[in-house]
Amino acid sequence: MPIELLTSENPLANKDEVVTIYRAAYSAAPYDEPEERVQQFAEGWSERVANPGFVLVLARLDGTPAGMAYGWPTRPEGKYTVALREQLGEKADRWMRDAFEFVDFAVTPTCQGQGIGGALYRALFAHVRSEVALLYTHQSDTAAYGMYLQKGWEVLARDIVFKSGKRFVLMGKRLR
Repeated sequence: MPIELLTSENPLANKDEVVTIYRAAYSAAPYDEPEERVQQFAEGWSERVANPGFVLVLARLDGTPAGMAYGWPTRPEGKYTVALREQLGEKADRWMRDAFEFVDFAVTPTCQGQGIGGALYRALFAHVRSEVALLYTHQSDTAAYGMYLQKGWEVLARDIVFKSGKRFVLMGKRLR
């Protein structure tokens, strides 16, 4: 089964595929996102892609959306910058000076275990020129969390609770 990786030049054109992947990946346990959250994600897609330096990588397996990864460089006026600074505390200057926000990374459950996640990760970070990267991930024993640890990401803060009430971990990795 061939994996087709796309680096999108027009991420708005890929919205339907991205939402399909999001729904499939995050509606399942342990994420259990309700359809209302999927719709909020879809409605916010144009805001996400408007971030300067936005990068999207998509994977298709036999022509079917299989996975996605995206992010953008941190900006002083960015939506999450204040929260990141608070959560990082005294580590903020070191981790946010030249950072890439690894915002979302998902592989549909039916396509997991086929190397798609690793291929997406490599393809996305081939485009990143920042010194460090930051991400939030679900604070549970997920495949993604294990992969991040294996790839050298370090836990910077734990027990971060968002609107959903679920706990997340803030992780960082030096890239250069």
